[in-house]
Amino acid sequence: MILRFLFISMLLAYSAVAAEVKYPVAAISAELTEGMYAVVRLQEQDFQILSKSKSRYRFKRVITVLNSQGKDHGVFVIGYDKERTIDFVEGAVYDALGKQIKKVKNSDIIDRSSTSGYSLYEDNRIKVVDLRQDYYPYTVEIEYQITSKLLYSIPGFYLYEDDEVSAEQLSYEITYPVLLRPRYKTFRCPEPERTAVGKDLEALSWKFSNVKPDKFERYTPEINRVVPNVALAPSDFEYDGYAGSMNTWQSIGQS
Repeated sequence: MILRFLFISMLLAYSAVAAEVKYPVAAISAELTEGMYAVVRLQEQDFQILSKSKSRYRFKRVITVLNSQGKDHGVFVIGYDKERTIDFVEGAVYDALGKQIKKVKNSDIIDRSSTSGYSLYEDNRIKVVDLRQDYYPYTVEIEYQITSKLLYSIPGFYLYEDDEVSAEQLSYEITYPVLLRPRYKTFRCPEPERTAVGKDLEALSWKFSNVKPDKFERYTPEINRVVPNVALAPSDFEYDGYAGSMNTWQSIGQS
């Protein structure tokens, strides 16, 4: 009986330790690290159209910083203002073996104005989360959610924004009422998967895995003309009680 109890205790302890290990660097394929200074392990972008005047955006990124050239990828800046509220910010840091060495606390998040320095009438603010470490490699995890009291724009998606940062898993999903179906335009990206997710609700989603970026050449044009991307925009919206439409140039002008 005692031996059985000890065995179960050891098994539970082992399971607890194993559960704490996430994103070990050794799990990254050599192909994705070659010539790179960082690897995105996971990135999720989820945008919800809740109504003509309300939306919600969740962003999650897990990125392994391989050397000092990638150190800036350990810093995250989240903007907000009187129309956009940050619901939560969560984050953590893991060592090369995948053991968590830091969990973000409220005291780690710097909140400051993002004013230009010469205007007294701007109310934009930013939260800064600095998860940089003094040794390499390490992995940082960040997740936040923003609720907006407007639907004037929708964040887009780029397959990559740095030609020395590869990615294991990337996804973008937008959920919306059927009557508020957004518009989108793809560039070198496949058409999305369209699914019904509930009564009168649909979703468009894109998923990518094992992405190795093409090298940027000198005098490369704007990123949106080179990198695979998806641009999105609402069809109908309301702002400060006024209704508008982006379905045609004429309707935009009348909004």
